[in-house]
Formats: sequence, C-alpha cells, structure tokens
Amino acid sequence: MQEGMCYEKPVTIIVTDECPGGYYAFGKTHFDLSRAAFGCMATTGKTTALLKSGELCRNDILTLGEFPGKNITFHINKGSTDYWFSILIEYKDRDGYVGAVHLKE
Repeated sequence: MQEGMCYEKPVTIIVTDECPGGYYAFGKTHFDLSRAAFGCMATTGKTTALLKSGELCRNDILTLGEFPGKNITFHINKGSTDYWFSILIEYKDRDGYVGAVHLKE
C-alpha cells in the first residue's frame, strides 16, 4: 500500500459478513466494506486508489458492535486468517479485563 493513502485519525465504519455477488477472498481474511467505508479511511483524493489496492488500513483499533456507555476495543492480531482468528478485547473503562466473550457466526 502506498504511504499516505490512509487517513491518520480513527474513523468508525460498518463491517458486515456479506459478499454481494459471492465469496471472492480466495482463502484470505477479509472484511466486507462499502465504498463509503473505504472513503472514510482514505486521505483526500485517495479513495479510488485505496479501493483498487484491496487493502484495509488496519493499523488502528477495530471496534465491533455498539456498547452504549462502555469503552470496549477490539484488536485483531497480525497473522489472523480464515482458519485462525486472534483478537484482543479490552474493557477500557476499568482494569482492561473481560470476563467472558460469546462469539457468534
């Protein structure tokens, strides 16, 4: 990915598990994002280039879901694939420990 393509400040985007037109990741980990989501992550004038790169600006924290009144963050660890998923979940309002997690496909 070219340097300077990603917006430097955190942005909120919506991630889905739908592939309109069928699955096309060919064994690579992927998130399904709208053009608008890529536009939010790109620097001014770089949306098309970011879309064509096929890469996600992943240096940031990814927040999944809505937790009103709670500051919960999700870090997807490097090396995650379709067959192995590693994530660090932190509750930032307290000591950072999470007692339980329920994942649902």
